[in-house]
Amino acid sequence: MIISIHQPSYWPWLGHLNKIKNSDFHIILDDVDVKRNSFQYRNIFNNNGNPIYLTLPINKTSRIKINNLSFKHLNWPDEHLKKIFIYYKKSKYFDEVYSIIEPFYKYGRDMKPSDFIISTVKLSMKLLKIETPVINSSELNVNGHKGDRILNLTIKINGTIYLSGKGAKKYLEEIKEQFDKKGIKIIYNNFIHPEYNQKLNSPFCSGLSCLDLLFCEGLKNAQKIIKQ
Repeated sequence: MIISIHQPSYWPWLGHLNKIKNSDFHIILDDVDVKRNSFQYRNIFNNNGNPIYLTLPINKTSRIKINNLSFKHLNWPDEHLKKIFIYYKKSKYFDEVYSIIEPFYKYGRDMKPSDFIISTVKLSMKLLKIETPVINSSELNVNGHKGDRILNLTIKINGTIYLSGKGAKKYLEEIKEQFDKKGIKIIYNNFIHPEYNQKLNSPFCSGLSCLDLLFCEGLKNAQKIIKQ
């Protein structure tokens, strides 16, 4: 049983989704503190060949948890839709993808930020046919701090392998002994970013929100790229 754990991300990038795809079960870490300038509530999009951040207008206070966030105002769905429209209106599969996310943003107006962000993760998975079961950490009632909590969450779901991104390798190696004692192996996701048909006459830009792939390649081609 391969378990992965990741904080929710606003329209996650392909590396995040690849880790979920390579797991038997995924835990969305929704009850941890918000980090300023993190991908919890923003991501990078392609504005005419230039990477640009699109950030949800949330109230960030000291030590507030993701699932306790609130929006600063209720106009944000219209603002974000307008920007996405501008960024991708000339993309090949604009009509196909925009027709899906436009009503989704309308429903988002009545959601808490955490619910909307997590919904972008789940919708991304659905559009890309990633069928890994997911659950929020707030539903599991597991205690612990940092590495201890990761270990306890993995045990809670009866995991035997914890799948991590390579960025956490140094940190996890320091606590590997605790995982070994519980019979849980740590492995690292070997993600290689695919290149796909982005905007013409611009160098390929990696690490963008998954919406970039969907707008540029369409659902069927994007699903094939993710599968590969």
